[in-house]
Amino acid sequence: MKTYDETMSILNSSKQFKFEYNEDSGRPTVLAVTDYYTGESVKLDLSRLTPEMLDELQIEDSEDEY
Repeated sequence: MKTYDETMSILNSSKQFKFEYNEDSGRPTVLAVTDYYTGESVKLDLSRLTPEMLDELQIEDSEDEY
């Protein structure tokens, strides 16, 4: 398992995203993020998010965006 710093380094770099299937649910809820330069990757199982966690992570859309 990656540390917080390792995970944030991957998320802050040039990256590729893809969804993979969760073995338990059979749904594509695992977000795999790979650093283009190092090939390091982190997988985040989004099915484990609680409603409270999701509320904390979401950013409200700005009216200025198009």
